[in-house]
Amino acid sequence: MKNRFPIKFLAGTFLALSTLVQPVVAQSCPGTTIAGTTSTSGTTPALLNLPAGVAVDAAGFVYVADVQNHRIVKFAPNAISGSAGIVVAGTGSAGSGPDKLNKPTGVALDGSNNIYVADSENHRIQKFGSTSVGGDNGITVAGTGMGGYGSDQLNKPYALAIDGGGYLYIADQNNHRVQKFGPNSVGGNNGATIAGLTVSGMPSQGSSPDRLAYPLGVAVDASGNVYIADAGNHRIQKFAPNSVGGANGTTVAGITISAGTASNQLNAPIHVFVDGSGAMYVADLNNHRIQKFAPNSVGGDNGTTVAGTSGVSGSSADQLDKPSGVAVDAMGVIYVADQNNHRIQKFTPTVTQTATISQLTADESGCPVRLRGAGNGQTFVFSGPNGYVFSEVHRTAGTYQPVAFDVRVPGTYTLQAGTAGGCGSSVPAQMTVTVARSCP
Repeated sequence: MKNRFPIKFLAGTFLALSTLVQPVVAQSCPGTTIAGTTSTSGTTPALLNLPAGVAVDAAGFVYVADVQNHRIVKFAPNAISGSAGIVVAGTGSAGSGPDKLNKPTGVALDGSNNIYVADSENHRIQKFGSTSVGGDNGITVAGTGMGGYGSDQLNKPYALAIDGGGYLYIADQNNHRVQKFGPNSVGGNNGATIAGLTVSGMPSQGSSPDRLAYPLGVAVDASGNVYIADAGNHRIQKFAPNSVGGANGTTVAGITISAGTASNQLNAPIHVFVDGSGAMYVADLNNHRIQKFAPNSVGGDNGTTVAGTSGVSGSSADQLDKPSGVAVDAMGVIYVADQNNHRIQKFTPTVTQTATISQLTADESGCPVRLRGAGNGQTFVFSGPNGYVFSEVHRTAGTYQPVAFDVRVPGTYTLQAGTAGGCGSSVPAQMTVTVARSCP
């Protein structure tokens, strides 16, 4: 990977022009274990036992719902297999007290890095502060601690999501619904059903567009659309921002009640993550893969496998065994709770892109821009969105070879090239810049 440099202007002649870079190839590198040890369960801070949920904060810290250890463990951005995590919620033993958890299956963070936990067997959502450590008390923000189908109750909540306004969206598994609670909710407050149907006061599962069957994952996008991993129906359902119970959802991935291994099918999808572009990442449990679907996907459209081997479980770097949670950071790096392998796998996408630079211009003195020099040491600076700036020193005199740059995000980029001064040969009418990221 090239080094990052602050944006700077180069001495002498320079050019500045923009081009739109579009992906040509997108796939994932083999996974890297960043938490836990492959196929080894345990209770030490370096081990996991059937992890189910995963979240990543803006600084790259990874939070894991360590189900059978009844705790949430936080790992550093540079963690590797065998690195010790820090317990930030729970004590390691099951219980119902404010400092305890009982088979936590989901974890989410708000904008202040407060930690929200789907405390499944306690039928509640617990909130812990951003500086919490194991043994600290949490606050119940949804549910009563008793399983039930009342508006104030939950029944084995499996996962949750938080929107920008602090509203909680909870996959209320055994009630076949998604419940929404306000930012200041406390245990015992009523939630509002925004997806799923109640008949005669009782939860009603089904496969029609207004029903769910064991929803296990939930995500919300920036517009307030809600995406639900409708596991029993083998599909992802999308509901409008102001949806209420009984409203129809739209299938955006998978085929209703049709489990399979084809690219357009899912088999017990257990979690869904939606990135800033609207692309969906689905933890396809029984297919042992992560499927990515386009923002405008509809039911029956093909997805792309971005982690795991479709239909094949395993413990090698490129395989998964019952992936139960997925999160994606701002760089497109995918984090997977690889449940039966007792680990968190990190998959770094490779992106190979090309840009054609045309209409190269002279500087204000009228001296032609020179991309080909008589000697070595010419510097190219490639700058792009989100502050990514990379430089490359041209090492081969007298050639117009393409220059490779390492970037992370497709977008509009600017190329600057310059020498120490003086005029030389004219530039070609255009040159191609290859933008690539290799596997670590």
